[in-house]
Amino acid sequence: MEWMDQVEQQLEVSLSENQRIALEQAVQSRIEEAVGQAEEQHAGQMHDLRQELEETSRHVDALRKQRFDEQVDTAIQTAKAKNKEAVLALLDMEKVQLDETGHLTGLQEQLNALRAREGYLFEEGCLTGSKGNFGREIEPMGPIGLSDAIARHYHRR
Repeated sequence: MEWMDQVEQQLEVSLSENQRIALEQAVQSRIEEAVGQAEEQHAGQMHDLRQELEETSRHVDALRKQRFDEQVDTAIQTAKAKNKEAVLALLDMEKVQLDETGHLTGLQEQLNALRAREGYLFEEGCLTGSKGNFGREIEPMGPIGLSDAIARHYHRR
C-alpha cells in the first residue's frame, strides 16, 4: 500500500501543480486586464491634464499681454504723450520686452529718443514763471480731458 500512497501523493502534487498553474494564469490575466484599464484611465487623465495645461498656458499668456499693455500705457502716460496712438505707431514694439521680474525693457530708451526727435508729441512741464511770461501760467497746447478742464476751472477760483 505504500506505493499507492506515493501515487496518490504524486497525483495530488501534480493536481495541485496544475491548479497552481491555472491559478497563476488566471491571476496573470486579471493583472493584464487591470493594467489595460489603468492605462486607458491614465490616458484619459493625461489628455485632460494636457487640455488643462494648454488652457492655463493661454490664460497666462493673456495675463502677460494684459500686463505688458498696461505697463506700456502707463509709461506713455508718464512720458506725457499727447496722443498715445501716434506715439505707439512710432515705437518699435518688437524691441520692448517684459522681463522675468515683470518690468518693461527697451521702452524708456525709445520714448526718450522719440521725445528728442518728435517733441511736439509730448506735453512739456509746467511753464509758469518762464521768461517773457510775466509770471502768468501758460496753457499747454493741445486738447485736454474733461477732468483736467474741471480741475483747471476750480483751481483758478
